[in-house]
Amino acid sequence: MEILQPLREEKKVEYLELIYDLIFVYVIGRNNSLLHHAENGFVNLPTFAAFVLCSLAVIQIWSFSTFYINLYGRNGVRNHVSLFLNMYLLYYMGEGTRLNWESFHNQYHIA
Repeated sequence: MEILQPLREEKKVEYLELIYDLIFVYVIGRNNSLLHHAENGFVNLPTFAAFVLCSLAVIQIWSFSTFYINLYGRNGVRNHVSLFLNMYLLYYMGEGTRLNWESFHNQYHIA
């Protein structure tokens, strides 16, 4: 029986990628703050819909960028600059997550 060898050598995780993941933790925490405002013990439907849509957007950004970094990342200057830019935009997006998020929706679209 032949053992298949991986096509590429295993890539080590860098500190910058770990900081990138912490930015996602921050944004998801900001999304969770939407659920803290309950009326009579329940979260109203528009707030819950905003929570779900914001969470899905953040998870999609994280999965696509992680997939791209793991598949095509070369640890070069271009990758680091784009990662810092992406982190800033995610932070900017997280700062727009508030209970009255409708007034901050431009922040999401810009990011």
